[in-house]
Amino acid sequence: MKIERFVCGVIEENGYIIYREDGGDCYVVDPGENPGQFLSFIKEHNLKVKGILLTHHHNDHIGAVDGIIKETGCKVFIHELDLKAYGRPAEILKDGDVIELEGESLKVISTPGHTRGSVCFLSESGRYAFTGDTLFAIEVGRSDLADSGRVQLALSLGNIIEKWDDDIKIYPGHGEISDIGTVKRENPDYKQAMKRYSRYYEDVKLKAAVKLIALDLDGTTLATDITLPEENRKALSEAVSMGVNVVAASGRCFNSLPSEVLGIDGVQYAISSNGAQITDLRTKEVIYSNCIDPKAVKLLHDIIVENGYDAEVFVDGCAYMEKDMWERIRDGEVTFRRREYIMKTRRPIENVLDFMLENDYKVENVNIFFSDISVKPAIRETLKPLDEVATVTTSFDTNWEVGGLTTSKAAAIEELGKILGVTMDEVMSFGDSPNDIPMIREVGMGVAVENAKDPVKEAADFITTSNDDGGVAVAVRKFVTGV
Repeated sequence: MKIERFVCGVIEENGYIIYREDGGDCYVVDPGENPGQFLSFIKEHNLKVKGILLTHHHNDHIGAVDGIIKETGCKVFIHELDLKAYGRPAEILKDGDVIELEGESLKVISTPGHTRGSVCFLSESGRYAFTGDTLFAIEVGRSDLADSGRVQLALSLGNIIEKWDDDIKIYPGHGEISDIGTVKRENPDYKQAMKRYSRYYEDVKLKAAVKLIALDLDGTTLATDITLPEENRKALSEAVSMGVNVVAASGRCFNSLPSEVLGIDGVQYAISSNGAQITDLRTKEVIYSNCIDPKAVKLLHDIIVENGYDAEVFVDGCAYMEKDMWERIRDGEVTFRRREYIMKTRRPIENVLDFMLENDYKVENVNIFFSDISVKPAIRETLKPLDEVATVTTSFDTNWEVGGLTTSKAAAIEELGKILGVTMDEVMSFGDSPNDIPMIREVGMGVAVENAKDPVKEAADFITTSNDDGGVAVAVRKFVTGV
């Protein structure tokens, strides 16, 4: 069999014709644009188009389909899960189907991930495969689209393509032709997907079926750019649809919690300020509060004043900071904190420490920030007098956080569990920083993301992939929803 490659359109999609050199029947695979180039080749080589084979439904792979059908009257074949998105009449492909071409057979291999109905066409006798947008020479297909999935793609690659022999040549939907051995050695995206795959299949057991998922946000559920990865959103929505409670469990104050997470349909509660508050999102009512003791507030106030620390105060679900510092961040004079985030979430006031004393009975949390990481241990020493009256923890390299003596995300989860009839063994929690360690240790399944601090990983029952690699989705689908 011969294979002719056609590079189509502005994003250089690969279309192919598979044919016998002496003429006869042929198949066209993923004709992207310009039907004329395919038809000219077909006419020149005296070929008859037996059908058009589509690896998936995306427009850059089907642009020339109508033109080829108009001239040849051939049929189109696409996987049943992509038929609706394709939106035209077509013959249905299913996993395991075999397509015959004058002594050659192509097996349909279902490889969901880039789309739900993505397939590869594998010729075992000819030692080659058309991989569409599932696998390229130096990348893998996008998995952040509406009907795609990063976990599904990793499972397709690990369960199927990883098992292919190294000498099988791949004809991808974009880029250069390669082979499986080269992909395994040199494709960084493929290697990362295999890590995701191995984490998904790691032999770790639940103590009990998960009824509540508690999510740290920054560095865990949110990506580094403080957005919610689509893969995480979809996995959490799937869990909610199965009746699992999903709750944010953040060091942020309530008014700083991102709408992306709170807006997932069915999310009803939020734990904020490292466990100082639980809010019912349906009514905005605070149903649990565990603030710092006023005596501890006064002691902390004096330590801050004595040492000249930069501090923020969380009161009534809002974060307050010194106006001068807020303006310096706004004007770019202070760069170690995220400007956009501060502008959205902090309320600037004069004399924030006086404000702290005036509201000493409802201080949820106090953050002390510094730009020089090397001073962190020394600052912790100055906070030692608080150890008998408050909790001192941290969620960033450049902060210390002070909360109530019995305040923690774990304590708040336990209180919420009492309301919902959920035991701690039925909770799965996610985290990355020391302030997450109590809830990682005390629930049935504590999960650390790959980018977590080492003490968090040591406390965890399971280590998933990183926050930028959809680690929450990997664990939710492994332990709660399946794929």
